[in-house]
Amino acid sequence: MRQAMQWAARVRVLSAPGVTLLALAYGWALWKMPDLMHLADPKDRHNARMLVVSVAGGLFVALTLLYTARGYQLAHRGQVTDRFSNALEALSTDHSDQRLGAVYALQHVARDSRPHRTEVFDVLEAFLRRNTFGGTSPDVQAALQAILRPPTWARPLNLPKAELSGAVLHHANLADANLPGASLAKASLTWANMARAGLTGASLPGADLTGADLHRANLTGANMTSASLIRADLTWADLTDVDLTWADLIGAVLRRATLTRATLAQADLNRAELPGATLTGATLTEASLIRTDLTWAALGGANLSRANLTHADLTDADLTRANLTNADLTGADLTGANLTRANLTDADLTGADLTDADLTGAQGVTSKQLREAGKTAGLIGFTA
Repeated sequence: MRQAMQWAARVRVLSAPGVTLLALAYGWALWKMPDLMHLADPKDRHNARMLVVSVAGGLFVALTLLYTARGYQLAHRGQVTDRFSNALEALSTDHSDQRLGAVYALQHVARDSRPHRTEVFDVLEAFLRRNTFGGTSPDVQAALQAILRPPTWARPLNLPKAELSGAVLHHANLADANLPGASLAKASLTWANMARAGLTGASLPGADLTGADLHRANLTGANMTSASLIRADLTWADLTDVDLTWADLIGAVLRRATLTRATLAQADLNRAELPGATLTGATLTEASLIRTDLTWAALGGANLSRANLTHADLTDADLTRANLTNADLTGADLTGANLTRANLTDADLTGADLTDADLTGAQGVTSKQLREAGKTAGLIGFTA
């Protein structure tokens, strides 16, 4: 309010000369307008002066509205500044209730004043950086929701090694966020926007990421055991060395994703889309891949022992040196697949399509397996 009063005082001082000039101009126009219009008739001269009065009245109303709007703007700015300052004081107290109120106040400031949004973001981010090591208390949860469901923020969130276990962040905006080493165990991030997020080494066991957008996210070395990624979008995501043991990836999209050396033991990948994905050296023991799209996937050296690949699409997939012992490939499409030196011991190939597949140096393949296969035309490198 003090700032608004200072501005109002300046406006009054600066407007005094202007008002004097306008008064002089008005008097001169009343006197000279009939002559400037070359009017001789008294009635016409009167009408000319009335025109000046009307124009002057319109200008006066416009100026009055302008000054009123300016005064309101200054008063509003002063009120917002006071609210911002009071919230800052409350945010630094030791009382969680006061901090919670401060977070809500800052959220309202951000909504009411666009110029303050950058400052509010900076304050809330700094608050989270100081207070996310003891878990998600109510004030921390409120700050997260405020900062991740904003009108428009200036930049992505930056909270390395933050402790956000159990946070509820449905539909949160974490696009481009930097969260390396962050703990999001059992956090609820359903349908969150996490595109291009940096989550290297993050801990997300049991996290719910159903429908989350993680395309091009960096999850290298992350712990995602038992995480739910149902229908999540992981297109082009980097999941190198990630642990997805027991993870639920039903219907997830992992087109061109990198899963080099990833652990997907007992993971559920039914109907997931992995065309062109890199799973070199990945562990998929006992994983469920029923009707999964693995066309053009790189599975060289992958461990798929006891995996369920029933009706999976492995067209043109690279399975060089892959371990497929006891794998269920019933009805799988292996057209043009590269199975060079793969281990197919006790694998079930009933009804599988091995058209143009390369079995050069493959281990454990028997004539019985091939007889049970659906199609074997153009088969390369098999010797009974």
